[in-house]
Amino acid sequence: MLSGSRDNTIKLWEVSSGKEVRTFKWHSDDVYSVAFSPDGKFVLSGSRDNTIKLWEVSSGKKVKTFKGHSKWVRSVAFSPDGKFVLSGSWDNTMKLWKVSSGKEVRTFRGGSSWIFSVAFSPDGKFVLSGETGGDNTMKLWEVSSGKKVKTFKWYSKGVKSVAFSPDGKEVRVFKGHSDEVSSVAFSPDGKFALSISYGRPIQLWEISSGKKLKAFKGYLDKLSSVAFSPDGKFVLSGSWDKTMKLWEVSSGKEVRVFKGSGSWDKTMKLWEVSSGKEVKIFKGHSDALNGSVSSVAFSPDGKFVLSSSYDSTMKLWEVSSGKEVRTFKGVTPKVFSPDGKFALSISYGRPIQLWEISSGKKVKTFKGHSGSVTSVAFSPDGKFVLSGSWDNTMKLWEVSSGKKVKTFKWYSKGVKSVAFSPDGN
Repeated sequence: MLSGSRDNTIKLWEVSSGKEVRTFKWHSDDVYSVAFSPDGKFVLSGSRDNTIKLWEVSSGKKVKTFKGHSKWVRSVAFSPDGKFVLSGSWDNTMKLWKVSSGKEVRTFRGGSSWIFSVAFSPDGKFVLSGETGGDNTMKLWEVSSGKKVKTFKWYSKGVKSVAFSPDGKEVRVFKGHSDEVSSVAFSPDGKFALSISYGRPIQLWEISSGKKLKAFKGYLDKLSSVAFSPDGKFVLSGSWDKTMKLWEVSSGKEVRVFKGSGSWDKTMKLWEVSSGKEVKIFKGHSDALNGSVSSVAFSPDGKFVLSSSYDSTMKLWEVSSGKEVRTFKGVTPKVFSPDGKFALSISYGRPIQLWEISSGKKVKTFKGHSGSVTSVAFSPDGKFVLSGSWDNTMKLWEVSSGKKVKTFKWYSKGVKSVAFSPDGN
């Protein structure tokens, strides 16, 4: 592993032992960015001293210094073939350098923004820049000509990190809401997605094209939750107006309204879809003001229901009898595992917790977010957990070990809802 520090050094670490292997010293100011060459034989560093340095891993010797930026170098990267180096600076430019000679090959000038992050495409033909302080955009550039190919203008704040997917394809953004997006859901076949916003209405999107296909209108108050029916033909939505509505996907028409379903009365209610009638009421959460029900979920076999409440408890209920089976204290449940044996919970200021349904015992804790966790989801095979947080990231966790596998840093504001596609990809 490599690390760059404000003590002006780069350090090489052995992953298996955690021991420091080597220290690279020559920069005269903070080291902001480091990278390994594709063959692992060299190290690149970018610094507040306005230079990029090339180091030999085996000896720790400085091989070359690339000079040309007039301000801090915030990001560095090797080309896939290792023959070129890319640097991004607070002088508002990216520079392409030839490794063998140390000479500047090309400068990419985009405007008045500081360059915070740079990346090569997998084929080395394009580069990406993340910019802050001006237009807050990402820009795609052609390496051979130095021309700007595309500008991505999705961000309300600066872009701090950029990366290409391994296949080099663009990640899709769905635009159309006028306010915060609070909940999302995939259709069972993975071809469509639902989203809701405080600004209303419900939006249906085509995944392959990113096009908005339909809007479900009819609410006078904020939406709180949305879900597809198992066959994908209907959509169910919940609102702060104390109703649930059932919608037909093909026509976008409202099919049925379930009235009296507000959870502020500290209850859960079971309804028959065909008639719209209330079948059962589940009572048991605190009678105090903070006993309102905030989230519900069915077990995969449909025999049990989980509820969470502002009374800081999670309750397991038997659907057939309506009886409370177990109470989990100090948590807010979100989802059952696909096999129904476990449940995930989140709570303000606390890490994600995994619970065994049969015993009520806490099995594992997932720690790593720097802000409160807002949403969690199991992968379809139950082996991974996805989480969204007010720290503006999503994180992927391995259930068996509890270890963080990956962090997704695309957001300028908190992540409010997460979901896996049906195939888990």
